Amino acid sequence: PFNYPPLPSSGYIRLLHLDPHSDRPSELRGSLRIHKLDAQCQYEAISYAWGDYPEFNKGLILDGQALKITGNLYAALMAYRYPNRTRVLWADAVCINQTDTAEKTQQIAIMADIYNKARTVQVWLAPASQ
Repeated sequence: PFNYPPLPSSGYIRLLHLDPHSDRPSELRGSLRIHKLDAQCQYEAISYAWGDYPEFNKGLILDGQALKITGNLYAALMAYRYPNRTRVLWADAVCINQTDTAEKTQQIAIMADIYNKARTVQVWLAPASQ
């Protein structure tokens, strides 16, 4: 299982620092960093569809560990990552420890603030059909 760094208190969130494209175009890499949720916290939030029965079958490498994410979130992160610089994002399935009920409850309680304080909110429904 993925080991999340603990949050120091309720005024903090984790943000995904998503690495730019690499020589492995299908690989997503980045790091999770803890930030105080205040005016200096610069990030974009992602709102996306988990689906009725989400399958966590895609990989995201964070700080050398593999975190399983849904295919739809994987597609969104692939589309949103920058070609040549890090992008700072908040996505619930990555930034909230989904196996820690106490943390989930606390973070869900501040989700309105998380979305309100984001520079922008990116909405992702699904990849375009081909």
